[in-house]
Amino acid sequence: MRPPSGLGRIDEDEEGFGDSFQSLWSFSILLIARNKGRKSTIGSWKDGFDVAEDYHVDDNNTYRIYAAGKEGPIVFCIHGAGGSGLSFTLLAKYSKGFCRMYAPDLRCHVGNTHVENESDLSAATLTKECLLLLNHILPDTPENKNIPIILFGHSMGGGIAVHVANDPSIRDRIRGLIVVDVVEGTALESLPVMMGVLRKRPTEFYCYEDAIDWSVDTHLLHNRASACISIPDQLVMENHVLRWRTNLFDTEKYWKGWYEDMSNRFLQSPAIKMLILAGRERMDTPLIIAHMQGKFQLVLQNGMGHYIHEDAPQEISDVLQRYLRRYGFLIQEGAKNGSNGSLFHTLQFP
Repeated sequence: MRPPSGLGRIDEDEEGFGDSFQSLWSFSILLIARNKGRKSTIGSWKDGFDVAEDYHVDDNNTYRIYAAGKEGPIVFCIHGAGGSGLSFTLLAKYSKGFCRMYAPDLRCHVGNTHVENESDLSAATLTKECLLLLNHILPDTPENKNIPIILFGHSMGGGIAVHVANDPSIRDRIRGLIVVDVVEGTALESLPVMMGVLRKRPTEFYCYEDAIDWSVDTHLLHNRASACISIPDQLVMENHVLRWRTNLFDTEKYWKGWYEDMSNRFLQSPAIKMLILAGRERMDTPLIIAHMQGKFQLVLQNGMGHYIHEDAPQEISDVLQRYLRRYGFLIQEGAKNGSNGSLFHTLQFP
């Protein structure tokens, strides 16, 4: 991984600036020169979402939920480790015309969500959290029983999505399950080297633009427009520098639980399933066999990075729309029924 494009800390002994005042002055000149003429590139949730709601469960627990779209099936997006709901901003921009998209900030990820025991990122806790939020968005009532819920989980979020899809309290209400660029076999195989990968990641930046530059220059993200939205949301100002909001080193004890038995859970879900990958080499043996048996739809987006939905939001939106239409989650234009013009009707599912 390449070093960050931002300025690193200046050591006055190495640089030979002399006293601390001279070091500070020299650093200031360098920083001004680097940022001269640079326009702010920070994006906003408003670039794709319509609403940002703070759901107050009680005095000690508040969740930020982003929402877009006014009609259509519910698409509940679950972000990956270290990310946030804003990872889905541009996907929401292109998708809100045919579905209602919701994307929460999970615990210990962004400052807008405040919960008790925030550091607990176990699969069980994150699953319980998603169930709480889903029942807030779409309560389990007779009038909501025919509204399709589709889970859309990326990376860690995909691991949590398969847990949610199989939970007895909501299993029958989950009609679709979409997992993005994560499978059990390759995820578990990569865990031993993840600490090394994290150690190569810069720990701080002097400005948001440097963090955005780093994410694009190292090909963490291939889409600068999306990086301008999602990367700043992952950072927090501490002692005049920006640091990662989520300490991924501290989450190591939870990694295995996110992905263990994921393939089996994915295949056991009665929901209509789709797996979106950045390359066929990411498939593990159980999923290769299951795909040959026609148990799920596979979509390959070659040339994209791990954050497929950020790198190619319009293309993934098109994939999502075709999926929803193919399996009857969308009504053909002009086929509305009901006194309120709702897009929902009684659907038959396998």
